[in-house]
Amino acid sequence: MLLEENYVFLNDIEFTKEQVVRFVSSKTIIYSMNFKVHKYLETLSIEHNIAEDILDEDDLTSLFDMTVSLHNWYKGSEIFQKMEFEGVNIFDIMDDTEFHTFMIMKLYEICILRKFLKNKSPKKIIASDQLIRVIQKILPEKTELIKIGKPVDDNMIFDNIEIKFDLGKIPISFKTSRNFYKKTKSLIEDVICGANNLWFSKTNKKKLVLLLEFNPSLYSELISQLSKNGIQVILLNNRRSSIWNRDSISLLKKTNSKVLSLEHILSKDDLKFLKHQKRKYLNILDELSKIEFVPEKFSIDGLTFWDELKFEIFNTYRKRIEWYLELIFGAKKFLKNTKIDSVLSLNVIGETEKAVLSQIDETTNSVMLEHAFANYTEEISRYDIFSNYSLFPDKIAVWGNVQKKYISETHNISNNQIINCGSPRHDPFFKNSTINSKRKQNVILLCPRPIVEPAARHHTRMYIKYEKVIKKLVSDLQKFKDKKIVVKSHPGDIEHNHEIQKIINELDPDITIHHTSSIEELITISEIVLVISPDGYDPSTVILESIILEKPVINLVLDEKFYDFSYEKNNAVISTSENENFINLLTKILNDSKFQNEIKTNGKKFLDEYLINHGTASYHLASKLAQL
Repeated sequence: MLLEENYVFLNDIEFTKEQVVRFVSSKTIIYSMNFKVHKYLETLSIEHNIAEDILDEDDLTSLFDMTVSLHNWYKGSEIFQKMEFEGVNIFDIMDDTEFHTFMIMKLYEICILRKFLKNKSPKKIIASDQLIRVIQKILPEKTELIKIGKPVDDNMIFDNIEIKFDLGKIPISFKTSRNFYKKTKSLIEDVICGANNLWFSKTNKKKLVLLLEFNPSLYSELISQLSKNGIQVILLNNRRSSIWNRDSISLLKKTNSKVLSLEHILSKDDLKFLKHQKRKYLNILDELSKIEFVPEKFSIDGLTFWDELKFEIFNTYRKRIEWYLELIFGAKKFLKNTKIDSVLSLNVIGETEKAVLSQIDETTNSVMLEHAFANYTEEISRYDIFSNYSLFPDKIAVWGNVQKKYISETHNISNNQIINCGSPRHDPFFKNSTINSKRKQNVILLCPRPIVEPAARHHTRMYIKYEKVIKKLVSDLQKFKDKKIVVKSHPGDIEHNHEIQKIINELDPDITIHHTSSIEELITISEIVLVISPDGYDPSTVILESIILEKPVINLVLDEKFYDFSYEKNNAVISTSENENFINLLTKILNDSKFQNEIKTNGKKFLDEYLINHGTASYHLASKLAQL
């Protein structure tokens, strides 16, 4: 086998221009492994190739499927059962979305290197310490491997919490550690809940419904309806506080709903016991991390990659072990001493949800409420893992007949397990739709959905395309001098949000970007809503909300993949690609009243098909929970 060129693989920006340039020669090719590195190399004016170009559609699909198969990596092996505590395996508590995202980004790099270096024998490879460990397993020993950059510790995506709010017209966001956030949240809740008598203590004779990680502001109608049905609502929120704004506090006081703190129900003896358990499980983690054992699932074509991942995995559990023990033990103590009739959750994969749902008994009903605009076809059914359908615990409350039919036919879920109630979070939209439709203020609302990693569609080319499209789009929108451009960023803690905001600020610093403002209010004042969707399989909930509020919505799909969703069948949305002439399209929508009326009519047909109980979903779900 002939020796080939020298390669430089860069997956982080912890290097200087001088460090890279000294390796550059006619026989050296530099490759960026992700968009962040690509942008950084551009700023340094260093010529390079995009390593991700070697991946094809089949590779990305295989990556996704493999990542899903790893969700329960520790099950099936007695070795990892040592981490069981109070009947719950501590490994099981980590949020599946967090683990999935971490894993798919790692596998993405491994797949690139494995495919790129197959049947090759370069003389020299320069890469980070992380990549060198993978390359050593792929290449023959005669290849010289040189490390570049500073060692970087990989952190799970939820190790830091993003705090976001709008200060007037200025969107503010910053990140803080999980521990600092937890302590600060606890202090604020102690003051506010104590002053307003919001803490849950002893129960009365009422039926009890426990809401897990609900934002009261989004589900005010549901909480009110539960209260009217004589149900005592208890909220357990570890991620975002249930008293995060004035409206939430006012609602909880008005409905006599209570906030649960697991910390409050742990006694001094409990905490002493948990400290002892922490030492025990830290020792077990150290023991497990040293065992020469590779779970079968951690291999690609004979290449094992467990050693490249276990440090980050075990280190994360070490940092969180105290919190996970408190969560499991606190949930068990609460459930043992309090008769909960029903637990209502929005997913079954979060830390809070797992700790509680794994310990409820057969006398407690578990109901998962659909929380997003779910659309699936047989072609893209693998992605319904994001809606937790295959993890179905007990009962599921869906928004309408489209979802009911899908989960019945695809997952064989029986009718008596499905509560077809409608969307409680959208009840206010329907109640105000007639009034709101008349409140437009010459605003064009731009809702850019960021690129995310879980589906392995975070290719550098897509970021480049996104930037090109958004620049062209803003330029086109600016030609409508009598219209104001307003941007609503995605509410999730997603890195690409910051890149989008940066691009828009550089294009026009006068464009207002909202982080936490009400999407209902923003759609209400808009003449038209323009959504940017990186992936056609994952439409934004803003599309549904715009149709409810009778606003024409354009869905710009960057991957140009259009599926047979019900809103497409009914022509309720103007779905298009980057090749569209947006000036002509916008002009037609804004000035052609016949076209506008046609879109509204189609939207109503779609809503009748997709959603049931328009404006009364909370009433129907609350009534059902009262009967369980």
